[in-house]
Amino acid sequence: MPIEIDLGIHGVTTPVQSKSTWKPPRHVYFGPRDPMTGDLGEEPVYVHQEYPRLVYKLDGEKIKAAMINSAGELSALGEGWVKNPGELGYIGAPTLEQSFKMAEEEAARQRELEEKNAAIALGVAIKRRKAE
Repeated sequence: MPIEIDLGIHGVTTPVQSKSTWKPPRHVYFGPRDPMTGDLGEEPVYVHQEYPRLVYKLDGEKIKAAMINSAGELSALGEGWVKNPGELGYIGAPTLEQSFKMAEEEAARQRELEEKNAAIALGVAIKRRKAE
């Protein structure tokens, strides 16, 4: 039996998005208190520090990272070091071609491991036969 829906008087209404009442929570400093009065101390003012920082360099297909504490250390490392790995072109997941290459390399490692294990097992079997 088919179901019939009569919209009759009500008709079709379009949804209306109401304004949000969300507000970010107010900032509250939870620093150390004065042991005598219980009052909060002064909130420290944020000051950006350039160092220490991590720098990155592309080494073959791998990314090297180094912690530096001054501009002198950065110049001592040499050229090619950048502030973030995104500058090296590595922003997200590997491309499809890179994924295929990694899968092929992993399969080759697995085959090599299986061949080594088979050779070890064969060597053990031969030693057992000689011992009998």
